[in-house]
Amino acid sequence: MYIFKLLMAVIPVVSFGQGAGKGEMDQKKAFMFYEQAEVYKQGAIIQLALYDSAIKYDPYNPDFYFKKSIWYKKSGKFIQSFEILDKAIELSPSEHLGYRAWSKLYFLRDFEGCLEDINILDPLTPNFIDYPWGENMFYLKGLCYMELNNFNKAIDHFNIAHREDNDIYSLHYKGVCFYMLGEIEKSLQTFISCLEIYNKLPDTFYYMASCHQILGNKAKAIQEVDHCNQLYNSGYRFTLPFIQPFKTIYQSDIDALKKIIQN
Repeated sequence: MYIFKLLMAVIPVVSFGQGAGKGEMDQKKAFMFYEQAEVYKQGAIIQLALYDSAIKYDPYNPDFYFKKSIWYKKSGKFIQSFEILDKAIELSPSEHLGYRAWSKLYFLRDFEGCLEDINILDPLTPNFIDYPWGENMFYLKGLCYMELNNFNKAIDHFNIAHREDNDIYSLHYKGVCFYMLGEIEKSLQTFISCLEIYNKLPDTFYYMASCHQILGNKAKAIQEVDHCNQLYNSGYRFTLPFIQPFKTIYQSDIDALKKIIQN
């Protein structure tokens, strides 16, 4: 605590919203504080003071606000995080809009807000497919439409994402959308296609088992749900760091489906 107070005493800090006064602008000094902040583990209290000091000397650098917003998000203060992120977007929308869209999708479950941000971002980067926080924008839009129960529109976007990246998740969620629409044959064929890309995702076998059960193929359904259970308990699970994937399955889902198939 003593060290923190000492550091606070020597580091000039301003609150969010204040800019450098006349004659105070100093990009070199601002970047020095920013580099010092990056040394600390995300969420360290001293790190926030250093970001504020960087902003004091250069209030027009969007990266300083962006990193400060991350600090607040890591601390569980989402309202402050988004308020500060908005400032980064104001200064550089093409650079930071995608991250806000991604955050709205996964952390706020604000599907309309995510779609709105991506639709604003897209014209800012013509002839280029954006990858907000590393994920294809069409994949993210597909997730939004899926969660809004607009399954046909979700399928259209998953098709574009899969065509670009040939990834398992766009194809898997396309199969889920067909399943939700009651198009079981199309759903099953989509999940079978998933196995050509990756054959250890238990969620895929779970839905395949359910499709076979609906189509009256009990033996195949039992085979697939058993395989799903084996993969799940071997550690092959649909997980993402810090966020909850959509429509993922758990042991209780597997047990319930197995019970339905066996009855």
